[in-house]
Amino acid sequence: MPRRIDSAPLPTSVRQQIERMITEQGLAGRRLLSYRKLAEKLGVCQQTLQRALAAMEAGGLIERRHGSGTYVLDAKQRRARAAARSLVVVIRGRPDPDAGWNPVSDMLAGVQAQAERTGTRCELLAWEDPGAAGRLFDAREMRAHAGFILLRLSVPRLVSRLLAVGSGPVAMVDEPLRGVPAILVGDDSINGAREVTRHLLELGHRRIGFLDVGDRQQWNPDKHGGYLAALEEAGVPVDERLTVAPMLGVPVDSAQAPRLVDAAVGELLALADPPTAIFAYDDRRALLVIESLRRRGIEPGRDISVAGFGDTASRNGTCDALTSCRIDFRKMGQEAVRALLRPATPGEGRFILVPDRLAVRTSTAVVKRENKVLTGG
Repeated sequence: MPRRIDSAPLPTSVRQQIERMITEQGLAGRRLLSYRKLAEKLGVCQQTLQRALAAMEAGGLIERRHGSGTYVLDAKQRRARAAARSLVVVIRGRPDPDAGWNPVSDMLAGVQAQAERTGTRCELLAWEDPGAAGRLFDAREMRAHAGFILLRLSVPRLVSRLLAVGSGPVAMVDEPLRGVPAILVGDDSINGAREVTRHLLELGHRRIGFLDVGDRQQWNPDKHGGYLAALEEAGVPVDERLTVAPMLGVPVDSAQAPRLVDAAVGELLALADPPTAIFAYDDRRALLVIESLRRRGIEPGRDISVAGFGDTASRNGTCDALTSCRIDFRKMGQEAVRALLRPATPGEGRFILVPDRLAVRTSTAVVKRENKVLTGG
């Protein structure tokens, strides 16, 4: 569930105990106890201990030598190992430093922060730069790197090429490519959408419209799935007429977007029992919904509730009143670095979900039972 953490996972707790023991006993540069003795000392099973040690090795704190044992690295050894670690980060185009906040820049900040924390070097390459694209297809150069992170860039031939290099894993952030043995890092959309819908239900709304993306299966079916799950959990009948999907992709950059969203809003309001709340696939669509409602003399947050997803509107300064579900893009970048530095079976794909967080603002309010102003006019 989003942002609900009861306690630290057991391997994390074990790692903390080992790190305290290393500090207190001055074990830098020395060998640790055997797996069996260390597990007995800590009161855990060897499988849990192995997971904790794997995380410590990925973080450059220890080195496990086959047939010899596990050694604590001293400061000099850690610096030498860190210097040998290098990742390539690939984005579509070079970010404009004057453009303000955007998701890719936030992901990049997360990558850089985690790389600095772990002593990992990162090289940034832009796919739209012909010179950089050529380097990405140079197998000899790419073999010098330990892994690759693609930020919102799902180019099949590039992913296949990097996987074929075989020097390290490939992590794809926020734009997965299904069917490839890559590490996929994304947000927990289904639970995020469930939380937004639950929030609206708690405010008394029972007729909740959902403004979906044009091709749900291509982009993200999980948001609509979370919306449906929350309704079913609350025992609220699902009315298929409350889901509308103007033919718009992601991002919403079509000149036809305002007209198409306006028509979808009109379709919802024309129902005999129109919605008292509208939940949009993303913040951009939610803002277009708000514009459409205001043209009709209907005020969001007063006459009808509106919620978005992603919480991009508040971060880019477009709207600070929109209730939304915040995607932690920075955390996604951090998790991509962690995943690449964590030991894994070569050629094995995994999916890492980063929790979303509900951000309640004034665009959503308690349902007005006496409200009869909503019409399709």
